[in-house]
Amino acid sequence: MIVFKFGGASINDANSIKNIGRILQNYTDELLVVVVSAMGKTTNELEAVVKAYLQQNDTHNNLLNAIAAKHLITAQNLFGATNTATDQLAQIFVDLQNQLNKPPRGNTDFIYDSIVSVGEIAASVLLSAWLNHCGLPNQWLDARDCILTDNHYREGNVQWQPTCQAIVQQITNLDNKGVKWAVTQGFIGGTPEHLTTTLGREGSDYTAAIFANALDAQYMAVWKDVAGIYSGDPRIVPTAVKINNLSYREAVGNDLLWGKSYTPQNDKTATKQKNSVVCALVFTAYRGRHPYTYPKPGSTAAYNSLPPKPNTTNAVYPRFFVYCRTLS
Repeated sequence: MIVFKFGGASINDANSIKNIGRILQNYTDELLVVVVSAMGKTTNELEAVVKAYLQQNDTHNNLLNAIAAKHLITAQNLFGATNTATDQLAQIFVDLQNQLNKPPRGNTDFIYDSIVSVGEIAASVLLSAWLNHCGLPNQWLDARDCILTDNHYREGNVQWQPTCQAIVQQITNLDNKGVKWAVTQGFIGGTPEHLTTTLGREGSDYTAAIFANALDAQYMAVWKDVAGIYSGDPRIVPTAVKINNLSYREAVGNDLLWGKSYTPQNDKTATKQKNSVVCALVFTAYRGRHPYTYPKPGSTAAYNSLPPKPNTTNAVYPRFFVYCRTLS
């Protein structure tokens, strides 16, 4: 079992989605869970919808229409004018518009989660449909049936035992049907009352770590557009340099990873479950032409080991850790 996570930048438009399809063609023999974020800056755009809706000004309709149009145009660019994905997306946004036609009531954080979560749902519908279209059979999986939380909206606390049981049951059901791939959403979960929660910003990495933990995954890969771990965000810090070797403790202790590579939620996942360690650190991929960041040999000796990776000798690795894979 492998868990892949694709962030908003990697599912930003039709070409990006096609690129994911090309990547995943290399993994047809694997059991795979694919976790996706919302397209591009959709989460920020939906947050603007929430703000306008709560203020009850007229702009929230225009904001939502623009978001819906972006997704529908992407579907048309992928599939043509008439397709099932377009119909599914249209219904998602009609349902949200119906919610916005009513005055806001109740917990504002609950309202936030019910609106902002649409970004991940829509993106996962698009990707799942495209993969099936490309002859890469998969099942769309509702993360709200898997990531079970309390009623702490916007910062849902994962209920570990029922979550692990739900994930295993959902994936087992797919396996019994002969389905090897699941496409699901990052960032979102569900309460016992089947209400939507979110896990906090950058929660998609957290979601992927939870799935990998519950399924005892061989590894989890976070697909990025940089070839390794840098001393800072290279898009913001021009002088940032790639770190060739890094231990988990160094990454956690020195704050070397910018937020989209390492988050406190991932560390909670790493330490929550005994004998099932998730080292939520973005390491390298196997893709040969880039000199990625590698774990320091011997730096994780407390964990179970995997076979040494290419170009390393006698290295000791965690039983499960996260790779950073380039999208290029």
